[in-house]
Amino acid sequence: MPPSFDLGQPVGREGLLAPTRNPANGYKLFGSLQLEHMRFIRQAQSFGFTLSEIRSLLARMAAGKCPCADMRSQLRVKIVENRIRLRALEERGRLMERAYADWDQLGPGGGNLGDVCRLLERILGPSIAGSNPEPVVHAGAAGVPVGLMESAPTQ
Repeated sequence: MPPSFDLGQPVGREGLLAPTRNPANGYKLFGSLQLEHMRFIRQAQSFGFTLSEIRSLLARMAAGKCPCADMRSQLRVKIVENRIRLRALEERGRLMERAYADWDQLGPGGGNLGDVCRLLERILGPSIAGSNPEPVVHAGAAGVPVGLMESAPTQ
């Protein structure tokens, strides 16, 4: 029995697969090439590639060109971006743990809104309203984030 794939609406809407239709019932028919593309799409998505990026890679393959160098370069950037997001999540986790530990200082009822705000300001700083928890990455030459080469994987 062939493997089962959840095609999902976005993959279908993005035109990443071109199944034929069974003339008798209108069902989509997927051949071995479409099955290979489905596997590639799911694997690329698991590495963080967007459907747009995958479409570009599939187009290069369809044109007889190997997209491996481009995909490897894009994967390098995704590794760095993932490390940045991971560091931001770890920092957020430390702040949350500190807030949780300091919560007892508010008293038995947990304090009022002003007490909670002062607790958070003590932990996060005075301007928590304008903070941006997601890191901003600026791409430099070859799409590698500027100033982050030292944290990129070695080749």
